Amino acid sequence: IPVPAPRQPPLSSVSFDAVSCISLSFCAAAGELFLERGNDDALVAVFRNGAWRLTILPNSPSTPTPDLFAVSCASVNFCVAVGYDQQGAMIETLNHGLWSATPRADLPSLEAIPAKDTFLTGVSCPSPGNCVAVGNVEVGQVTTKTYHALTLVETLKNGRWTISVTPEPLDVQVTDVGLGSVVCTSASYCVATGGPVPGNHSVEILKNGAWSVVDTPIPVHSVQGGVGSIACPSPTSCVGVGFFQSDSIFNTLAETFRGGRWYVVPSPNVPGRMNTLTGVSCSASGRCVAVGSSVLGGLPQPLIETLVEGKWVITYSAVLPGNEFSEIGRASCRERV
Repeated sequence: IPVPAPRQPPLSSVSFDAVSCISLSFCAAAGELFLERGNDDALVAVFRNGAWRLTILPNSPSTPTPDLFAVSCASVNFCVAVGYDQQGAMIETLNHGLWSATPRADLPSLEAIPAKDTFLTGVSCPSPGNCVAVGNVEVGQVTTKTYHALTLVETLKNGRWTISVTPEPLDVQVTDVGLGSVVCTSASYCVATGGPVPGNHSVEILKNGAWSVVDTPIPVHSVQGGVGSIACPSPTSCVGVGFFQSDSIFNTLAETFRGGRWYVVPSPNVPGRMNTLTGVSCSASGRCVAVGSSVLGGLPQPLIETLVEGKWVITYSAVLPGNEFSEIGRASCRERV
């Protein structure tokens, strides 16, 4: 279904980084509008009654580069999108058809850490008014290159955002960490991942009010890799996707969570290309779709893989004409009734 172009001054491109669907008739997407005049805008789109409606979220001249990286909808009347700009983390909420920004003063802060050094890149809302947002906070001096990133979790409950304490990855040698995405099956159970950062292939699980770190395996002889997106149809059934690098080749990575442990499962690759998976969504246990890209000649092309009878298969891999490039970052699936 085509998304209409925004009515706005001359633009160079539009990018949607995330999508959330609660049914076949309602979805929300979030991203960024790139303008030729230099000041970009955060962009959201809502699919309702068979059509997309775009909303450009204005920014001030002092924050020219806002971007929304994740969105989660708990109902047709409640969605939350998160991202960041030059002033730090930003949260936008859809409440009964109207988008509004959470005031900076209402966002939680860390002692002795400026708000501009906080970043949110993932969010999950299991029910209206209950959300968990994840990202990272930069600690240290950027000018002297003596800084590193730590995980950040913010929780919405009773109309207020608060910061949750989370452990750092199991590998103490990892100095730049963070959480890139999160999925919650309820207000008391969430799984978050930091993505395929070199040396960091851990996920964090919220259970019984506390976060814990669980290591995820990567294939032997991998240079780097890890899970960057997770879908959990139930607390006992999760699927994660990402990539791993072997020598100079990037390959898709798929894992399943059962019995309290993560296991690598086979996932196909397009021969002769660099393959990565960046998003996954499951409408039910065993019914999942993963999306990403396969790079050919330096140009990314869309890649879609589907879990069919317990095995991942490539269901779409396009080569666009000319020098065009395209990639799919996120997916959201709902069961057709």
